[in-house]
Amino acid sequence: MSALDVIPRRTRDPRVTYPPMAARQRIETNVLMSVLISETGDVLDVKVLRGDDRFGFTDAAVRALRGARTLRR
Repeated sequence: MSALDVIPRRTRDPRVTYPPMAARQRIETNVLMSVLISETGDVLDVKVLRGDDRFGFTDAAVRALRGARTLRR
């Protein structure tokens, strides 16, 4: 680990909006994602590694992570 590497901490949790139709039918799934965060804590890139397009699960996860923020300590 170099002198510039620090463990980021969340300053704003992702707000996941559960797809309404999936909630009514009690459907659950997992979406695996990769997120690139800048040194200032901004989300630069969100990639879906394994998604589930049924009911909009993947889109909801991407929107939530784009709204997350971290802060360097």
